[in-house]
Formats: sequence, C-alpha cells, structure tokens
Amino acid sequence: MGKKILWFDIETAPEVNQSEFNTYPKKRLWENKMIEKGITTTFERSYMEKASIYPEFAKVVCISYLVDNQVKSLIGQDEAMLLLEFNDVLALHQDATLGGFNINEFDIPFLRKRMMINDILPNKKLRIGNAKPWEVDTVDVFRIRKQASFGCSLDLLSMTLLGESPKLEMSGENVAYCYYADNLSMIKKYCEGDVQFTERCYKKLSEVGVCKPDPNPRSNTETQSLVEPVNVDELFAPSTETEEEKKAACGLPF
Repeated sequence: MGKKILWFDIETAPEVNQSEFNTYPKKRLWENKMIEKGITTTFERSYMEKASIYPEFAKVVCISYLVDNQVKSLIGQDEAMLLLEFNDVLALHQDATLGGFNINEFDIPFLRKRMMINDILPNKKLRIGNAKPWEVDTVDVFRIRKQASFGCSLDLLSMTLLGESPKLEMSGENVAYCYYADNLSMIKKYCEGDVQFTERCYKKLSEVGVCKPDPNPRSNTETQSLVEPVNVDELFAPSTETEEEKKAACGLPF
C-alpha cells in the first residue's frame, strides 16, 4: 500500500478591501514595497491584485483538502477559526504526508506565518522551515513536474497531462474580488478543483515512474532543492485581465 497523502491548497485575499485601503494601517508599508518594485499602477489596485502572496498583507480565506478519497473545505470570514480547524485536521491525520502544488514554497510557509500572527501554534507538519530537504515529508507536485521536464503552472500541467484544467472558470487573481463580493462558494469550488487536479496530475506522473523517490537524496543536488525558487517579480507583471473581466468572473456588476 502506498503512503497516505493529505492533499491541500489554500486561497488567500488582501486583509482589507480595496475601498478600505486609504485607512489600512499598513498602507504606507505597502506603498513602500511597491515603490521598491517599481510598480506603476495605483497602490489600491496593486494591493488588490498582488497582496495575496504576502502573509504580512493578506489572510487565508479557504483551505481545501483531500484525504481518504474525500474532499472538504474550510472557508469563511474568521481566519483564526479556519487555521485552528486545519490544525485539528492535521492532528487527526498525523500519519499522512502533506501533498500539493508548490506547498513547500507557498502554502506551508503562508499558513505557518498566519498562524503565528494569530497566536496559534502551527501543527508540527507545518514546522519545516529549518528542516533539511531530505527531512521534509511532503509530496510537492511543483517539484515533481520539474523533474519530469514540465516547467509550467498547475493550469498548463493539467491541460497537458489531463486535457482539462481547474482554472477555466476563474483564476487566482479573481479570489480577492470574489471574497469581498461574498462569493465564497466560487472560491470553495476553485480551491477544491486545484486540490483534485493536483492529485490527478500526481497519479498521472506516478504511472510513468516520475514520482519514484530518490534512494540517495543527499547525493543529488537537484533533489536537495525541494522546489525551484519562485520569481516573485514575475507575479508583478501587468495583469492581462481588465477590472471588468475580474468582476464578471465573480458575478459582480460592472
């Protein structure tokens, strides 16, 4: 029997809505960050579109997970409650290995930091910051697809391997707009889709032997870097979607 894997994904949104940005306590700090990066769009718009990748400026709004062939979601306005509930899920499945797409670089560090901000002790499965690469018990399809020479996003990987994608109805850029439009059901559907497609891609790669573990990871410098570095600057490229298109994806009036 193979290892038990708890697949999960998180969705995040800016701490405040765009309309509240001018009174946001961290407004000055965000503006300074954008100036450092040479962002030319308005600070309000850049905050709405880009803040979600920074745990200092964003919060967790949905956590979907798949284990024992069941997909479930934790979603709502109370971030602390979501984080506590996910800690309980991890405790309940302490024998499972965490799996996902880019979880070592994004989801796990984000959860850990937001838990600390909310005075919550992260489950030990999330405390991997100081662990050696070969000591980290995760299945990160982001890393695996690189080993298989698929240098692409989950969207493209899914289309390539499965002929379909979980991101046809909306993209990550729409999450903030949906959240502040109280369209939590769409976020839940989107997050669950990412989890399910990540598992399916893993199974597809497993069928051709790509997911076999390295018997001697210490001797393989490729394996010792669990994931390739994320180029944050690429995330700040101008969005291809207009404001109207993003609102339409969430069912908002123009």
